[in-house]
Amino acid sequence: MDDPRKAPRNLDDLLAKVREIDELLRLPPGVPGRADRICALASEIAYLAPGRGIADLAKKVLSEAREPDSQRIDNYLSHLKAELTEARKLATQQPRGPDHE
Repeated sequence: MDDPRKAPRNLDDLLAKVREIDELLRLPPGVPGRADRICALASEIAYLAPGRGIADLAKKVLSEAREPDSQRIDNYLSHLKAELTEARKLATQQPRGPDHE
């Protein structure tokens, strides 16, 4: 990320997209537009991801989005949420100098 001050806001936005995917996954697979919306959200996360690992997880969610009863998507989404949560935690920590160690 170019501007560290934007990192927490961007990560909050990405986490909101993950939560929306999670809500969509609770709907039956046959709901019109469900898979398309999951794909769109996962694509946005991959594009805006602060690191390659997060982008790769988002791409895995994207690849499973059209599978009717994929068990893997839940696992990928769980890991994606954990990685974004950790990235947000790290981005919001205050830098510690030698006097604070």
